[in-house]
Amino acid sequence: MAALMSDPFGHGAPGGKVSALFSKDTKSMEALHGNMIGIQWMGGPLSSAAQYMDEATVAVLCGSHVRFTCAGFSHSEVFSPPARGVSTLATNGEDLFAVSEVCLRPAIIVFEYPELSQYSRLEDGAELEYLCVAFSPSSERLAAFSGVPDHTIFLWDVSSQVMIAKLPMGFAHSPQLSFCDLDTPHLALTSEAGVTIIQMEHFGAEWRLTPRTAHLDRVRSHCWSVDGDLFCSRRETVHQVNIDTMEASELTVNEWIAGTIVSIVLNDSGIFAAMDDGRILLLEPDGDNWTVRVVAELELSVLTMRPSPSYNFLAITCKTGEVRLLYTPSHDFKPLEGYEGAGSPAVDVCLVAPQFDYVASIHEPHGLHVWRAPRGHHESSVELVGRLTCVASCIDVPCVLVGNEDSCLVAVDLVLPLNPRIVWTARVCEAAVTSITVSPSGRVAVVLTADGGAYLLSAQPSAGFSVRAQLQTDGTPTAVDTFQRMSENGPEDMLALLVTSAAELLSFVRLVIVRDLEVVGSVTYGLNTVCAGLAMHSAASVVYTMAVQDRSLCCFTLREPDQLMEEQVSDLIWKPDASAPSEHELRRVLVRTVGRFVLTAADDGMVRGRPDDLNNKEKGPLGDRHSRQTHQASSGGVRSFEVQPSGKEAALVGFDGTLMRISLPYNQSGSGRRRRSTYFENPVVPEARYVAAMRPLTQIDLMTMPPTWRELTAEQAWRRRESELVAIRERIREGVQTLRTKVKHMLDANAEMEEMDRLPENEFELDLDEQTRLTEASQARVEEARSSIIDQNARNMYVRDQIKKQCWDAMDVKGKSVQADCCVGPDEEA
Repeated sequence: MAALMSDPFGHGAPGGKVSALFSKDTKSMEALHGNMIGIQWMGGPLSSAAQYMDEATVAVLCGSHVRFTCAGFSHSEVFSPPARGVSTLATNGEDLFAVSEVCLRPAIIVFEYPELSQYSRLEDGAELEYLCVAFSPSSERLAAFSGVPDHTIFLWDVSSQVMIAKLPMGFAHSPQLSFCDLDTPHLALTSEAGVTIIQMEHFGAEWRLTPRTAHLDRVRSHCWSVDGDLFCSRRETVHQVNIDTMEASELTVNEWIAGTIVSIVLNDSGIFAAMDDGRILLLEPDGDNWTVRVVAELELSVLTMRPSPSYNFLAITCKTGEVRLLYTPSHDFKPLEGYEGAGSPAVDVCLVAPQFDYVASIHEPHGLHVWRAPRGHHESSVELVGRLTCVASCIDVPCVLVGNEDSCLVAVDLVLPLNPRIVWTARVCEAAVTSITVSPSGRVAVVLTADGGAYLLSAQPSAGFSVRAQLQTDGTPTAVDTFQRMSENGPEDMLALLVTSAAELLSFVRLVIVRDLEVVGSVTYGLNTVCAGLAMHSAASVVYTMAVQDRSLCCFTLREPDQLMEEQVSDLIWKPDASAPSEHELRRVLVRTVGRFVLTAADDGMVRGRPDDLNNKEKGPLGDRHSRQTHQASSGGVRSFEVQPSGKEAALVGFDGTLMRISLPYNQSGSGRRRRSTYFENPVVPEARYVAAMRPLTQIDLMTMPPTWRELTAEQAWRRRESELVAIRERIREGVQTLRTKVKHMLDANAEMEEMDRLPENEFELDLDEQTRLTEASQARVEEARSSIIDQNARNMYVRDQIKKQCWDAMDVKGKSVQADCCVGPDEEA
């Protein structure tokens, strides 16, 4: 076994072969295809299960690329198929492999190996996608099962590129498709819905597909035996299906081991079953029964398992993206070390200080990883808190700044890449951090947040990491670039922000001038359209951006900021000096400048290079050799793009989570890296010493939610205002006390004078305005009292009159008189 571990895939191993792709006589991928933009290495989540291309090469889909790895070693090559995206991969284990496209009416493209040239193109099949593809044992035919809306099995003749048959099947969850290994006319399709055996019959030029179904559901995986029987795994059991009678029988074992089987492979040793918890079981025949034992424990959740052409090796793909290899003829079945798989989806990437050959990337949900740049070897990782959103490297310092959705900024020390340390953290505001851009001087950085804020950050360890100020943008910043200039007052950092107006009708460039970590001025250049992406030319005040309306690449020449501020004409609308088609199909674009070239990466997944002189129509684009499809447009294209100052390399992250480092042909002279051994001896850049001296923080420090910079700034402003008010109040109190003492002294002196010479006390009233106010207030109160008394008297008189009228006048006695009449009696004479 020791000899096997030292050379597991060479001629010393049983059945071992030399990889045809990694032999000394084989040229690199870029030399074969003549592309000036080459992929050095890539990582990220796997788009397909690992499969053996030959006995010593493992192939896997990573994004829209096929990554070939020399099994057992770290050597890998990346092949970019000329396809409209890639969704599935299939190999015949010898000299052919096929990929299916991701587009409307996709095609299946077959390539030769190791030449990597197109062999055939199979079309007129699915409407939207293919779920699985399989070669026949003789590689003469290829079968594919499509997804919605077809759910159909298509069969092609590979050499003639003619579809010879198709069979509608219906919906199938987690399908697996394979030909019988004996090259008999049978094809198996298994899924959670059941098992279907398709018999292929050939009548002259016509092919007929006849399906037969076995009563067996919830099938996770299947494999063929040498006798032509089909073995299927169902959760915790394995069944054998007789293709003649379509009867399924469960294997009789001595004792089942609890767990869920996700994949099975049969070879001369028996049936290897991969459990979802990482255990690998071996079912060995013992007469009519089977014995089960655990032969390996990977301690990783397994996704699937595929054999090599000789069935001596197994490539086990884990859910974490790692790929483990197992040598099956061994008695102890120890997994072979040396092959690194992919990790969790990447979010952002940066190139650590130019003199270091390291790449730092952040991955979902909260992991920071460090890679050795030349070959993509994983050095170390550190777990942070919160969902990470962006990362940027400090200039000339092995330190990176990381932002997350909780508006936290974290500085990680990479002086020792194998032992990263968290040395600083702070919160900016309540919104997520979307981007961090460090100036070429390394003194300042610009932080953009999701709420449209822009903040100035001190990024120099000797000055201390801190948030310095909030930049006024008058809109929503979408892109940032920086450059440095020398003025009469010393070196200045120029921060260029591409801002979209609130109504999203126009874009403008806000140029902020920073000196000694303080904002000393700003100028606004209004553009004549809405733009995306921003890059400043390193040698001139030229801005490159893309007009969203017609997707053209434009350049604007900016006037001197000092002249603009003196003339106060910064509100003018600037038109582009030159424009050219960007050749990108969609609207989001990242723009970078390297020497005399402009690089663009967009949401169509393309990276393109062109000369910076857009007026020169003769030069134009540099052609297909200076363009590369790095990520799939269907997944969102390029998410992050950083170019090394030397112009030799760049690092990219796509929305599909793939991370890659590419080589560029735009080398700038005099910008090479310094060796790391002389880094600490250079007195010009002692910043690493300050980083190394910082106290490391723990996870508990990161989990605490400190106040944001805006909250602290508001609190500090309130405290400053409060202290100012307290000082004013004390001064007023002292003045009043002094004045009171003087007035008392004058009153005492007045009281001692003769009565004729003595002044009234009201003459000593100092506040004449207050005296007048009090007098007027007194008069107003007197008038109010007088009016109230008059009103009350009027009411009383009215009541008196009513009482007199109703009571007194009614009791008056009317005048009366008494009158007498003279009467004569009967006896008297008149």
